[in-house]
Amino acid sequence: MTTSVIVLDIHPTEDSRVNRHIKFLLKNGYLVYRIHINRFYPNLQEGPFSNHGEKGYRINLFDTQNSRKNSVLYNIHTFTPIIQKKVKKSLKLVGWKESNRSIIHVHDPSLLLVAKKMTQICKNTTIVYDRHEVYEHGKKHFGITHPRIERIYEVITTKAVKGVVTVSESYISSCKNIFPHANIKAVPNFPESSDYNIQIINEKIESFSADSAINLVYFGSLDYHYDRDIALILNISNKILANYPRTNVFIGGRTGDQSLINDFAHLSKQYPGRFHFTGFLPREEVVQITEKAHLGFCLLKPDTSYWVKISPNKVFEYLMCGTVPIIRADVDYADIFSKCSLIFDRYTPDDEIISVVGSLIQQPDRILKMMKESLNVRNMFLYDTVATQYIQLYHEVQTPSISSS
Repeated sequence: MTTSVIVLDIHPTEDSRVNRHIKFLLKNGYLVYRIHINRFYPNLQEGPFSNHGEKGYRINLFDTQNSRKNSVLYNIHTFTPIIQKKVKKSLKLVGWKESNRSIIHVHDPSLLLVAKKMTQICKNTTIVYDRHEVYEHGKKHFGITHPRIERIYEVITTKAVKGVVTVSESYISSCKNIFPHANIKAVPNFPESSDYNIQIINEKIESFSADSAINLVYFGSLDYHYDRDIALILNISNKILANYPRTNVFIGGRTGDQSLINDFAHLSKQYPGRFHFTGFLPREEVVQITEKAHLGFCLLKPDTSYWVKISPNKVFEYLMCGTVPIIRADVDYADIFSKCSLIFDRYTPDDEIISVVGSLIQQPDRILKMMKESLNVRNMFLYDTVATQYIQLYHEVQTPSISSS
């Protein structure tokens, strides 16, 4: 009998990791059901949906326009059967049968307790947890460090989780300590080569010269309060646009930060036709702009509590697109792509980062060399080379006698 996989998540519908996972499972013959708990996007309609051929159902919870109220209500309700009952009802509406042998693949820690409640009433289900981030480091409030709510969910459900997917091999041992009853695999955030137009990327590099325009790009989290250093990205953008007329900047993503929106408007007015705040764009358009970009940002704030080794979607996408990454973060595989990246230490001063980026802009020959080098290493970071770990893990958690490799 074909194994069913129930994907539980609260991620944006365009999230790269979730969508790659779903497409891979469908390509390999799994029956895929996605229950998307929508907490943040009021324009998304509740009900059945499908992005890739999966049988999906979206559940809209509480007031999606009031994030604080939504968060409080959501976390209270995860400790009751309410969300679990909604999930089970939604699954039946899209054709899932309780008698099916199923993996409940959880992409968000806040849904672990919901999944645990499901396994208690649906005996043919097994939990696999996709741990996108690291939650061991607490958060400070009024000078006191408190455990993160995500970590609390993990502790409560430790024994129920039979498989864990982490984003880095370096986290396998720590995950084993946190989830001692689980098999552990690593699936880094590598891109799918089929998502990109290699011809356009090659043409960008082949046609690049000292007279070419230089495009800088960032798509992702947009809020001055997040751990991404958006203030530094805008500072770099302002200095580069002011001093180098052949440059353009493209920044996009969802944001409700009015101060940031105002700063985008100011830069757009100051550099018309050169500074572009795109807002949210479909995934396909993000890829098209990144394919034509020459430099891409991946910058974390040095004082963030979340300074841990990361497997950044953006860096691997930049490499795939022949785009030079500008990095201030502790990233996996940095030694492999250091020749085609600008990589800064945690406490490198902002002024130094701005100066180094400006110096690179003045060296088109060096930019060209780095873009070519990114093409040389990109084949080391392909999704198909690691995604088979999902299948291996599913086999292991459903065959207890086989130990984790």
